[in-house]
Amino acid sequence: MNFGTTKRARGSAVEKKSPPSRGASIEDARFFGMLPAAPPTLSGGLAEAIRGLRNNETKVTSEVKGLGGKVTMETKVTYPPELVAAFRGLFRSGREYDFQMHQVLTVSSSSGGGTLGFVAISPSVASYGEWSALAALFDECVGVSSQIDWCTLYQSSAFNTVSDMALAFDEQNLSTDPASYLAVYRLAESQTFVAQLGSGGSGRHTQRHRMATRYWCATSTPYSVSPIGGLIGCWVYGNSGLFPTSVGIATISSITRLKLRCRA
Repeated sequence: MNFGTTKRARGSAVEKKSPPSRGASIEDARFFGMLPAAPPTLSGGLAEAIRGLRNNETKVTSEVKGLGGKVTMETKVTYPPELVAAFRGLFRSGREYDFQMHQVLTVSSSSGGGTLGFVAISPSVASYGEWSALAALFDECVGVSSQIDWCTLYQSSAFNTVSDMALAFDEQNLSTDPASYLAVYRLAESQTFVAQLGSGGSGRHTQRHRMATRYWCATSTPYSVSPIGGLIGCWVYGNSGLFPTSVGIATISSITRLKLRCRA
């Protein structure tokens, strides 16, 4: 005979949740309804929303005739309105959300052997795979910081001289090549290194920049020149000695951290 059957039957009819102990975790407290549900996080909310939109995007490519009759191709990305509305509901207007955008490009010398150029951070110039989804989910953005990695592709030989590079972040430049090596060198926090050797002879050079205080900008126009706002700014570089003409000099990888928010 099982004498414990009746007692267990009474206790198993309705399972009751006992309040958490004093040492219980925050997640336990949320489980018992003592704290509100956790707000969406980068990994649990924003990343999933971006994947959901990109899995349902529609791309339309059309020809656009510009000045002088030049024809270019323009691609527009759209998302189902009801899906955008559902995902936007995950993000409260009183909270800011961090995100990192990545891009990779190759620096090549010109026909004159120079490498005066820029690496833009603004989505209006740079190409970011996630930006269309981010612009659909949020109303405003502001830049926080940026990092750039220079990895050399061109190695000098006994018959070639090494070339000094200057690299800096220009807070007010959207997409303009620097005028000279000196123009880059005069910018705040500029650094110089041998293009073929990088830092310490590793062939790689890394710089980081935290952006000055700036205003929020609409994601539809993610930058402002005056006052400085949003994602304006770019990395600029220039060489002192000449390279062989039209050769790959380096692979540049950059990460830009920004904050996003919705209007009330």
